[in-house]
Amino acid sequence: MNKKHLTNDQRYTISVMYREGYKQKDIAVVLKKCKSVISREIKRNSNPKTGKYHHLYAQDIAKIRKERFR
Repeated sequence: MNKKHLTNDQRYTISVMYREGYKQKDIAVVLKKCKSVISREIKRNSNPKTGKYHHLYAQDIAKIRKERFR
């Protein structure tokens, strides 16, 4: 497994914590990632129609992006 990429479990954690109002910095500490990784993840993989971040949507978008640039 590539440690550079977020896992589905990590995306789930981001989704739950972000929805509960935790700061991106706090989420980064829990996941042991840079806060810029969390910020970029939320910005890139939020649903453009609703503006909300959901782990399943984010995982699908990341998978599509990965396949496209392979």
